Amino acid sequence: MRRKWVAEDPSGNVDSCVQFLYFKEIGLSDVQLPVDFTLTNCTNPDTTPVNTGMPFVINSGIKFPLYPYNNFCGVLVEYKDQILPACGGSRTVLREWTIFDACAPTVQGQNPRTVVQAINIVDNGTPEVICPANMTVDMTPLDCCAPVNLPDVVVTDACSAINDATAVVTTSGGGVLFSGDAVLQPVNTGGPNDTLAVFGTTSCLPGGTHNVQYTIEDKCTLISTCNFTLTVVDNTTPVAACDEFTNVY
Repeated sequence: MRRKWVAEDPSGNVDSCVQFLYFKEIGLSDVQLPVDFTLTNCTNPDTTPVNTGMPFVINSGIKFPLYPYNNFCGVLVEYKDQILPACGGSRTVLREWTIFDACAPTVQGQNPRTVVQAINIVDNGTPEVICPANMTVDMTPLDCCAPVNLPDVVVTDACSAINDATAVVTTSGGGVLFSGDAVLQPVNTGGPNDTLAVFGTTSCLPGGTHNVQYTIEDKCTLISTCNFTLTVVDNTTPVAACDEFTNVY
């Protein structure tokens, strides 16, 4: 395009210049493609192209998205998604973009052009648990040890269901006194994956201060641990048994 500019001052002096404008047709080779994208919010992920990216062209240093603003210089863009489940709440969205140059002939494998973008929605949050307070229990009078009903805990996880929960009781020196799996039960405390872990009763534990560790694992093998102390004490006073009468011969 030839554009002529004319300038005139108040005294009637006139000058002119000519500007040439060149227009370049946008083709598929000019389209830049969205890269793979990772989201860590698996409860309500924003997978819209505005967030995860879309095909675009750059012209005169300006980025022009091709979706949803279709028909930019005859280039048409659309997409479709396929969801592939992974562990827990994790999943991958395979987004297939189709890009078509409406101003060019159709050529198999070239126009339209299809590309796949992977949008990975990952669970990177460990289970959450409020650890029980330290506790002290009495020995049973006859056994000089204590079977302990370990505290239940509610486990929450924003993304994945709980897969396993274990309790291990060790001495101060690290020796294992008890190890057992919890029974997992659903509980209605507000979260979709909230779980009640019921650890039950230990074997009869000897006197002393012991460490209890709960280990919680979700469906994506993400692990949380919590620790508290368990002290077993002997608070039973001895009972003396005496003969009422003693005969000495």
